Amino acid sequence: MNTHEPLPVTIDDVRAAVKRVAGRVHRTPVLTSRTLDNATGARVFCKAENLQRTGAFKVRGAFNAIASRPVQERERAVVVYSSGNHAQAVALAARELGVQATVLMPKDAPRLKREATAGYGARVIDFDRYTESREQLAHYGQASGSSAWSPRLAMTLNSRLPRGASCRSTRRTQWPTVHRPRRSGNTRSRCCAASSSRS
Repeated sequence: MNTHEPLPVTIDDVRAAVKRVAGRVHRTPVLTSRTLDNATGARVFCKAENLQRTGAFKVRGAFNAIASRPVQERERAVVVYSSGNHAQAVALAARELGVQATVLMPKDAPRLKREATAGYGARVIDFDRYTESREQLAHYGQASGSSAWSPRLAMTLNSRLPRGASCRSTRRTQWPTVHRPRRSGNTRSRCCAASSSRS
């Protein structure tokens, strides 16, 4: 990563996202493990987002993404496609923000996640991931007056900002370095944006 490249978000974006999700998500703890420390030769901090509402960090992004829509779109239903955590997150956020949610889920999605998504109030529509295009199905929903977005779109720019800020604020005096997650460029940039404000 080129450290001289400007981050895709600013600290103001982070602060705005934190305000949007305030009171709607849990402030999950940061845990430590001597076993992990010894195995890695470093001090390891684990953000326990499995204790978050719906059991995953994605609920932060769902609340922020829906709440940050333009005023003229805030009453429109949302259509997303997902086979699990994102589906549940959008269903819960939509319900609490007073928005109807339709979630396209593949027929072979885990049963428990399908039931949870429906339990949060979303309308779940099955599709065959091998013969049907989820993008095209979502486009039909958009044409009917809903706001359609994909998991990738819902997780860009603002949606992961609260996670990075939460990591940084939980133990702000004990974070000399933020080690970037290898798999997630979005999360990496959000954590860097949040941490840079306190460096």
